[in-house]
Amino acid sequence: MGKRVFKSKVDAWLIIVMVASTLLVAGACFSIDNSELLAYIINIVLVAVMVFVFFAIFNIRYEVSEDTLFVRSFILLSYTIPVADIREIRASSSWLASPAASLDRLEIRYSKRRTILLSPADKQGFIDCLRGINPNIVCKNE
Repeated sequence: MGKRVFKSKVDAWLIIVMVASTLLVAGACFSIDNSELLAYIINIVLVAVMVFVFFAIFNIRYEVSEDTLFVRSFILLSYTIPVADIREIRASSSWLASPAASLDRLEIRYSKRRTILLSPADKQGFIDCLRGINPNIVCKNE
């Protein structure tokens, strides 16, 4: 089996909140009696931060290669999980921080007491891929 890559699902509400909050701050910068130069500088910084955040969100991916699940999130955050260590997969909508850009998540239980929340766009394909490697994975959302 070759490497399979699953992109994270991205919730529309997340994008809307990010864009709306950026526009509100940008508008506030021009409505306050500050210098226009300061407002432009703040808005350039806001746009740079927004591009960085969008890059981070849209580059979350889950790679299944041979016997390993690689979770790639952000620039420095990555996780390596042996598929043989995965014990259980269940549906979740937890708000806990995780490498997932959607609340339509899967909770992956592995090793002894470790868990990670992921949000693959193709949930069933992702589960089938993992179970193809480790048929002992218990799936509680079927």
